[in-house]
Amino acid sequence: MTNVYVDNLSLSLVFGLVLLAMAISQKEKLGISKDIVMAVIRTVIQLVFVGYVLKYVFQASNILLSLLMVLVILFNASLQANKRNPNKAGKFWQPFLALLTSTGVTLSILILSGAIKMIPSQVIPISGMLANNAMTAIGLSYRSCIVFLMILASRFYKN
Repeated sequence: MTNVYVDNLSLSLVFGLVLLAMAISQKEKLGISKDIVMAVIRTVIQLVFVGYVLKYVFQASNILLSLLMVLVILFNASLQANKRNPNKAGKFWQPFLALLTSTGVTLSILILSGAIKMIPSQVIPISGMLANNAMTAIGLSYRSCIVFLMILASRFYKN
């Protein structure tokens, strides 16, 4: 496995985008420059931490460790999807089961068809993308449910 090389030019260009966002914030008097700085610091810390964890998992090349990472991804995606649930008494297991099923079936098809191999450097990123798409679909379903209920309520109270 080869390492990703990030040169100073790439970092400078990315940091330039951050500076551009801060300049726009200042010009438009949005008051979010402090939030941008904190987000950049938090992102750098998270990426360094995740980078070290993934480097260890990729080097270990253990199927059980890979599956554990997939479960961590699904757990986090379930937490985020559940936050979009308009029903505050919503259960965590509902989005988790939906994510587990959709990601599991798709990942199984990809592995069994030979499209990807059961190695951490392929399974973990693909499962992250699948979980992200399924999490977005769950969020859209929650939003559609709210719109449907609002339309239904407006018709009920109109008559």
